[in-house]
Amino acid sequence: MESKQKLFYLPEAHTDFIYAVICEELGFIGALAVIALFGVYGWRGLRAAFAAPDGFGRLLALGITAMVLCQALINFAVVLGMVPTKGIPLPFVSYGAQLARDAPGDRRAAKYFTASPRTAW
Repeated sequence: MESKQKLFYLPEAHTDFIYAVICEELGFIGALAVIALFGVYGWRGLRAAFAAPDGFGRLLALGITAMVLCQALINFAVVLGMVPTKGIPLPFVSYGAQLARDAPGDRRAAKYFTASPRTAW
């Protein structure tokens, strides 16, 4: 695709601003599809909460659903320029800061994933 924003025009285009890249590459239909998928997730989460047999299940389903949707709404607001950058990735879509930082292929984190000859048994 001919995307310009992922070529160092946006800070952290693979995590915090992935929605901007999705909007640029997939257009208005792709942007609406992402919002619709989060809407379906919220609807299914509320259905699961109301169908739970006990209070703990209701609160658990409602809490997980609210957590994911609030994170998505904050990310949408950051990408649209409504609030300052928070560093919150888009759930289920972007990498997230911790995963990108602690990947096994990362040279800085490689010392935690490999054993040195002195400590190996």
